[in-house]
Amino acid sequence: MNHSDWVDWWLEADYGSKNKIAWESQHGSASETWEQFEQVAHTGTGSPKVMCKRRNAILEHPYTTKKDANGRVGGHGTTTITRHLQTSACQKATSGRQQRDGITRFLQTADNGQPFSQDAWNDDVQFITINRLPFQLVENAAFRRLILRLASALSLLTIPSADTIRRQLSARVKERQQDTLRMLPEHTKVSVALDCWTSPFGQAFMAITGYFIDVDWIYREELLGFKPLYGTHSGANLSAVLIKTLTGHRIQDRIFVLTTDNASNNKTLVASLQQSLLQQTLASGFNVIRIPCLAHVIRLSLNQLLDRLKAVPKNEHAETQWACRQMTLAKVNAQNRGISQTLQRMRDLTIFIRASPQRRETFLKLQLPALGLMLIYNLLFEHIERSKIQLPRKRVVWKKEMLTSLEASHSKLSEYYEQTDHMRGHIYAVCTMLSPDSRFQFFLSDDWADTKELRDQYRVAFREALVPIQERLTSASASAQGPYGPISGSTPRSYLHKNHNLVRTQKSHSKVTPGLVVDELTQYLDGNVTDSELLSFWRDNQFRFPAIAALARDVLAIPATGAGVERLFNTARDVCHYRRMRDLLKGFGSTA
Repeated sequence: MNHSDWVDWWLEADYGSKNKIAWESQHGSASETWEQFEQVAHTGTGSPKVMCKRRNAILEHPYTTKKDANGRVGGHGTTTITRHLQTSACQKATSGRQQRDGITRFLQTADNGQPFSQDAWNDDVQFITINRLPFQLVENAAFRRLILRLASALSLLTIPSADTIRRQLSARVKERQQDTLRMLPEHTKVSVALDCWTSPFGQAFMAITGYFIDVDWIYREELLGFKPLYGTHSGANLSAVLIKTLTGHRIQDRIFVLTTDNASNNKTLVASLQQSLLQQTLASGFNVIRIPCLAHVIRLSLNQLLDRLKAVPKNEHAETQWACRQMTLAKVNAQNRGISQTLQRMRDLTIFIRASPQRRETFLKLQLPALGLMLIYNLLFEHIERSKIQLPRKRVVWKKEMLTSLEASHSKLSEYYEQTDHMRGHIYAVCTMLSPDSRFQFFLSDDWADTKELRDQYRVAFREALVPIQERLTSASASAQGPYGPISGSTPRSYLHKNHNLVRTQKSHSKVTPGLVVDELTQYLDGNVTDSELLSFWRDNQFRFPAIAALARDVLAIPATGAGVERLFNTARDVCHYRRMRDLLKGFGSTA
């Protein structure tokens, strides 16, 4: 930066724009003193300073003003800098030479660069607009730290290429994924949610998220992959992508439940996945359970209702602006009870949530654990059935139409609810009993009075789910003791896995249930219900009910919906434009 540019900069700084100073007033006996100093200014405020050429010490400029004890304004004068030159440290200073050389090189490098001018600000504005960056970027603390770091460098910094940034980001994300998966306790299962999405440019992707409960009973969600899809979206092709992703994370033998929507190819996907995992693990008892996304089921039921009402929305774009006028209309609609006003209130609520990132984030955090599946089904059925009982007595046309619509919605909901009793292990009922405020008493209520046979099946399913876990715990305890006492260190996982498979094979020939399982099961299922936070209860009682706690750790991690996957699609939609397609195809798969 030359002298003229420096003066222009200083006049625009806070100090220079409000104050004047005699930069050139160096005369008389003080001229020899001035030869030992450089006149400088603070880079942030422009406040004048002087720098000793010997020690590079920064002192107040002699011609800046100050107030004395009586409030009178006066200058610092040259007394301070003269006394500084007389100090022994300044007179003997020789170690500052290297620092002066560094500053000199910095100043020389700055002189070779582009001078500070209004054109530089124009370049900054152009950089922000061309790259579609928000204006708030200049106020971001991290961005400002980056600029200050560049400005304070003694030499020009090497700016990495886009490929380097992409590789570094990908490596950092993979490191984070590994850190999260290291929290996965031994023998604990992982549940997976997945869905497919097509970008505005026609490229298809599959998002895969994993869920588990760590040793501290904290619910963990981790992106396992955001993979581009090529070819047909058959179940076999999707399964190949999923297998490759799970194998890459070394969790292919840990998969418990797969949560997907109700597309037909997802059923084929699970069958293909099951076959591939059986071949890899060589475990005859290895099974993956698929559950339908509850949000998708409710949407199908709602679509049946809206279709009968001829109220299917036709708008192709979601509104995201919440104006004062809509607030007024929402208050008016709240006073009406017609079906059109009810639907309008639902629409207003949707717009209200979409209008704010904070509201969207809060809404998306309403991720239901699998525990709530049967309870949600029950609440929906109860509401629909109460409405159906009331509406036959009505003669108003729209209420009759509403009854027909509710019957269609009830039929669709019943279709999926009936499937819950055909899933392996009655997973919905087992999950319900794992709630300390439900236990087995949930199925002893009046609503289940006529289903004794079904209740017995649920209890047997719960007991059978505990048997392999208790056998593993017993086997691990016996192995730890050994023939000559406890064995130091952990038992090899391969041995436990092999021993576990042997026990499972023996179980198929014997229906004997270990007594410990029966005692633990009876104490828990027939115990008093408690209104406790779910994961906190099992953290506090994991040693009292070790086998049931291990089962709870697996089952309660099942995602009831694909909300986590949908969040990824929202992120992908935000960054997906024609300049980013390469990133999406090459790097976004691990950085979404």
